[in-house]
Amino acid sequence: MASKCRYFTSLSELLCWDEMQDRNQKARATLRTRYRKPDEHLHSRLLICHDFKGGYCENQDDLVEGYFPHPTGNAYWARAFSLTDTFVYFSHHRVTVPPISWTNACHKSGVSCLGTLIFEPSASGNTDLRDLIDRRKGYMFEYADVLTRIAQRYGFDGYLINVETILSTRDEAQLVLQFVDYLRYVMRSVLGNSSKVLWYDALTLENRVDYQDCLNSTTLPFFRAADGLFTNYFWTTNNVFSGAKLAGDQFKLDLWTGLDVWGRNTLYPAKFDIGKAIRQIEPAGTSLALFAPAWVYEDLPENEFEKNDFSFWFSNVDSESGLNNSISEFIDPIPAPVLSIGSYKLFYTSFSTGHGTKFFVNGKPEFEQNWVFHSVQTALPSYMHGSKSPTLTDYLHKLDLTHISTAKRSTFSVTFRLDYSKAFYGGSSLKVTSNPRNLSPYYSIFNSTSTSPPPSNTRHASFQKSRRSSKNTTLAKPLFCLDMEIPTGRAFNFYVTFLKCSDGDVSIRISGYQDDQDKTPIEYSADLSGSVLNSWVRKSFTFPGPESLSGCNNYIIDHIDILCGYNFESSIYLGSMLLSSVEDSSKVNSGSLVSGPAPTRVTTVTHNLRNNCLDWPEDEETAEWIIYVNGKMVGVAPTPSYSLSSFQSLAVDESIDDESSISDYVLRVRIDSISWAGSIVKGTDTVLDLS
Repeated sequence: MASKCRYFTSLSELLCWDEMQDRNQKARATLRTRYRKPDEHLHSRLLICHDFKGGYCENQDDLVEGYFPHPTGNAYWARAFSLTDTFVYFSHHRVTVPPISWTNACHKSGVSCLGTLIFEPSASGNTDLRDLIDRRKGYMFEYADVLTRIAQRYGFDGYLINVETILSTRDEAQLVLQFVDYLRYVMRSVLGNSSKVLWYDALTLENRVDYQDCLNSTTLPFFRAADGLFTNYFWTTNNVFSGAKLAGDQFKLDLWTGLDVWGRNTLYPAKFDIGKAIRQIEPAGTSLALFAPAWVYEDLPENEFEKNDFSFWFSNVDSESGLNNSISEFIDPIPAPVLSIGSYKLFYTSFSTGHGTKFFVNGKPEFEQNWVFHSVQTALPSYMHGSKSPTLTDYLHKLDLTHISTAKRSTFSVTFRLDYSKAFYGGSSLKVTSNPRNLSPYYSIFNSTSTSPPPSNTRHASFQKSRRSSKNTTLAKPLFCLDMEIPTGRAFNFYVTFLKCSDGDVSIRISGYQDDQDKTPIEYSADLSGSVLNSWVRKSFTFPGPESLSGCNNYIIDHIDILCGYNFESSIYLGSMLLSSVEDSSKVNSGSLVSGPAPTRVTTVTHNLRNNCLDWPEDEETAEWIIYVNGKMVGVAPTPSYSLSSFQSLAVDESIDDESSISDYVLRVRIDSISWAGSIVKGTDTVLDLS
């Protein structure tokens, strides 16, 4: 049987836990950074509490190595990581360990991933809670140390603590407060400042489960002991504002106002109207905690998930008021994630959502069946097409004012969407479509939305003049916002993989500013014109960076946009993007392009009899491995180990019967390595006799 994701049903299981267990269950991706100086960006943050059918669901996320194949190729996936600060994987088990596929997906997008420690009303819940605060064997709190080791071992970032049962005395409730404070201290000591311990508004120091629905004198002690307070859901507007005032401007972003997307007994609108509830409390300036946004998948028709989920996050306009009630109206996109490896800095995406109808490698379908594996998800555009986000509106206006876009958006459209028919790596690409259908030759002269020609006595001159000017007409479409710092004088590289369907002018604009007092703007262009059509092409560019200014040590890349010319009336598929700082500026002169550390080729694969799995050497420069057996791709491994039972039911060779045990056969195994920058190193074949 394929490996199941780990969780703990009781505290006694924690004491029996062996760190050598679950050897293939460690999140590989480290948490990327998104802000250079996060304290300077004091806007509301978003937490997603992923409560989905009790957690660890079949064909969703209960298997360590994903689903190759999957019955439909569809599962719930996180569309809005670009808006999300923290992701909590929630279940009703005592200790919820986030499936490593979710932790990997979160970390690749720069999102903190937390598990859950929960005590609900029951005999075992009460017993375990008393054990939690027992200072046995001379330890301050033994379980705090164990919980920290578990987070470190499985690779996630902390816990949401939910205590909805009581103890025997008020003194014991005080010990819970001390436990929270100590756990936070130990987590910081071991995992660093990126760790988080959040407290859910339930148990009080009076030893009562008494939901306050806000920050007040009752919840304040836990707010101070933890990294933040997650309030209960039955708030009123007044107590949200009073809680924000109590927290103060310095700490109110650590106050997470809970919103139940299902709207169970709440006093505010919910589901698609949850934005109306947020609008009521937006001026308070607290952070937001959305409970169960997977409602869109769980409660509505599955075949309409893509449409409904996009509307929920990005484009839910009220037909009567005209107001945008989607989440993006209230939460600004966070800069795309940047990975630091030694002196390298990388931003990479393959536009993968972690699922598909085929798995593509170098643009070719290597696994031609449905699949689902969240670990493969990478960063998606900060600005989704069709979004009504005010941040996007402001940036589009800036592009118009600075003449980056020289065409009127009412007459020239550039759209994009995720496409599952083509991909370079994974299951999806970004399909960008340019349509200058209404670009009238008279438009730039008369600056009107009318398509009527000018009066006959001026038509000829106007036509000739606008014909000449229209050759330079372009329209920019924002893709990513970033906050990537590079030393002044240091070059950077840009790599893009794309499939272009027809000729015409297309380029990628990379822009930013020098980190001086005037924030002097900088801009670079990667021209994709003149490329081979209807075939995947990889282009690379080296940009030298700006000259050093007095008092300026760095420059910042803050946007990536795509620009389409008036002569491109077609589509282009973006398969991957990589922005990479150059480790050694002298390599620019030698013509050597540096994309990042290269993974090690896998030349040795062994059969681990005890665990019935394939093993190969660890390599920190590898993000994941593609597994081939007898010449066929069978899956993707996030660790240097792969359970043979993960493809036990697959006929990996036509001579193998589905009902036969795979261990009775000689296997030809190849493991290909994928770097953090998306490069692929093909492994060598290893023949294993499993008989």
